[in-house]
Amino acid sequence: MNNDEIRENVETRAAKLEEAFLKNLQKGGNKITVKGHKQDLNDIPEIKRDFDTEKLLLRLYEVRDGILDSFSQVNYSSKLAQTLSKHINVLGSCINDLGGKADSFDPLSTMSGLSTPNLIKNAERIIETTKQCYTLGKIEFPKIEEDGKIIKITFAGKSDGMVYKAKGTIKPKNSTWIGSEAIDYIYLKGSGNMSVKSLNANGRWVDISNDYEVYWNLSEIPEDEAGIIDINNEINKQAGKTEDDVPLADFPIKEVDETKDK
Repeated sequence: MNNDEIRENVETRAAKLEEAFLKNLQKGGNKITVKGHKQDLNDIPEIKRDFDTEKLLLRLYEVRDGILDSFSQVNYSSKLAQTLSKHINVLGSCINDLGGKADSFDPLSTMSGLSTPNLIKNAERIIETTKQCYTLGKIEFPKIEEDGKIIKITFAGKSDGMVYKAKGTIKPKNSTWIGSEAIDYIYLKGSGNMSVKSLNANGRWVDISNDYEVYWNLSEIPEDEAGIIDINNEINKQAGKTEDDVPLADFPIKEVDETKDK
């Protein structure tokens, strides 16, 4: 329905309402009663027929969403819940009359006996799935932070004569891990791509990274110098240092080579 059709529909309804008021006046009545409140018809301003339908719809949606939020916080079997449910559907009817879309509200469909999933357990499942399914290299130093809201993970491997490590930090934009995701990394020399993926109904991994904040950085070194990395890793282990304590870019490759030449 376009704006002209919506306006015509509203004008028709307004005309019918006005006709009803006039009939009421002809019968000698000059007051209407709504829930015990009397309103003098002479005090009712002229019905506005030219208005911004989109703006009105947005306000109605906002009010409906607010009542829906209130409904979720009350006992669904209470009298208050029944009243809220009724008014949610009244607003939905108004929205539909103005050309919007609001489905009929069924209180039971919004109720659930399920609690919010444990984010830490979901994050652990994601790490395990990633370890199980990733085939292009190794998974190192997986960590869960901020009560399960953040996953930190390192992808390590060899490709195109380079040894690389890609360290990533991933966080859901809506602060919720579903638990069925996996983290993926494809290496390209000097770049690559880290993403979050999920299995679709056909059993194929599809990219769902738009729902997540994905930050990562890449460190790489020619494969013939990779032994230096092993030496430094061993030194770090003996010193009790972790991956986070020693950034990949800090390996003193040039210093070791210069010592060798001397």
